[in-house]
Amino acid sequence: MRKLLTVFFCFFFINASADPVKSVVYKGKLGTHDILLYIGKGEGCGGEDFFYTGMYSYDNGKHWLLLDISHNTKGFYCMVENKFTGVLLLTEKEDVLTGTWQSNDRERSLPVNISEQKLSDKKLQEYYEAWDKLNYALKDC
Repeated sequence: MRKLLTVFFCFFFINASADPVKSVVYKGKLGTHDILLYIGKGEGCGGEDFFYTGMYSYDNGKHWLLLDISHNTKGFYCMVENKFTGVLLLTEKEDVLTGTWQSNDRERSLPVNISEQKLSDKKLQEYYEAWDKLNYALKDC
C-alpha cells in the first residue's frame, strides 16, 4: 500500500506542478533551415531528477513539432519527434546545442547548431503555454 501511495504521489506531483523549473529557447540552423527550439526542464519526483519537455519549429513558431526528450548528466540530449518522424541528437556546451537531426528511416542526416536566446520571463511563459497547448492536443486521451 505504501508503494502504491508513493507512486500516486509522484504521479500527482509531476502532473500538478507542470510549470517548468527552467525554460530555454534556442535559435539556429538545422541543415539550411532556421529553427526555434523550446525546452522546459521540470523537477521530477522527490526533487532528485528532472524531466524535459520540448518542441521545435521551422517557421518561426507558427507550427510546432512536439518532442519527447531524454537528457543525461554529460550534456547529451535525445529528442524524438512526435510520431517518430525524426530524432535530434544534441550535445550541450555552454549556451549552444550542436549535433544532428536524423530521419526515422536513417536516410537523411542534417547538422544542427543552435544558440540559447535571452528572453523575458513573459516571452518564455508564452512558449511554455504554446507547448502546453500542443502537448494537450497531441497527447490528451
